[in-house]
Amino acid sequence: MAATYTLKVPIKIKLVGPAGEREETITQLTLDFPEDGVFRAKHLRATDGHSGRVAMTVALLADLAGHPIKVMDELAEVDLMALMDMIEGFQRPGPSTGETV
Repeated sequence: MAATYTLKVPIKIKLVGPAGEREETITQLTLDFPEDGVFRAKHLRATDGHSGRVAMTVALLADLAGHPIKVMDELAEVDLMALMDMIEGFQRPGPSTGETV
């Protein structure tokens, strides 16, 4: 399930290749969430080697969006906070287990 987020502060990156340098502006991120709403080891493995909530979230965002962490490091705070909310709110609630006492 893909979810598209429009950045409030676009990211400008410089690309260097055989044809020279050029600048690209990223205005949207498309996060490729699992269809069944369940993060698996293959998704969470992107967070290996990162400690702290922000670093782990940025690594997961990079994986879900298909961009290098260096690009995600350029996110403005307002966009990072919104994207963190998207990730945390992504998982669907589990099945009901009955009434509580």
